[in-house]
Amino acid sequence: NGIILSTWNYLGRGDTEHKIAHLTSSMEWQVSWQEIIDLGKEIVSEKIPLNNCVWYPGGSMKRSKLLHQICVIFFHMIPAYFLDTIIFLSGNKPVLCRVQERINKGFEVFEYYANNQWEFKNEHVHLLRKVMNKRERFEYKVDGEDMDLRKYFEDCILSTRLYILKEMPDTLPAARRHMRMMYWVDVIAKLLFFALMFWCFTSWTGPLIAIVSQFFNLLTSLFSSEYSTNSDNVSIKDL
Repeated sequence: NGIILSTWNYLGRGDTEHKIAHLTSSMEWQVSWQEIIDLGKEIVSEKIPLNNCVWYPGGSMKRSKLLHQICVIFFHMIPAYFLDTIIFLSGNKPVLCRVQERINKGFEVFEYYANNQWEFKNEHVHLLRKVMNKRERFEYKVDGEDMDLRKYFEDCILSTRLYILKEMPDTLPAARRHMRMMYWVDVIAKLLFFALMFWCFTSWTGPLIAIVSQFFNLLTSLFSSEYSTNSDNVSIKDL
């Protein structure tokens, strides 16, 4: 639509001054990364899942980079090394660690663009809208008015599924069954993880409490013996 309108504006209206149009939402139609992630996870996990997912979609936005790195280590790197070890022992070539390293490098590149506010000047698009009549604005939309964000993301995921991943629509029922299975795998894995953390905590805190208790008992005995010695010295002088 933008190419058609720009061509019409240049050839039909003779506007040779405005040759570039930024077809961006800029500040007039804003969507946060949190909204995009939440909506994407909901669509992929419930309505349009991808074939052969290795894990259930999860995660969240982190304001702390340290917390993000901790989550990457515990929920990405450690599982990747664990599964790659199983894959290697089964006689196959490990791939998950290599994939995870590529993802981490991609995040490093993407971080700069995602964590900064970008404002594109799109006055030319506003000018094009003003010279269009109501029917033209409807048929050649270059704005986000009345846009269904959910439908837009569903179309994006369906297109990715079909044209990039080459996954046909008739595989959707099997993909949904696989995603439901991945949901329970995710739940069981999280329960086992937190159970392991609780066991480690209780196993380590017992000896630690005993050591701290012995240390305080030692300090108490030292102070009590010193006080007793001082009391004996005072009693001898008085005599």
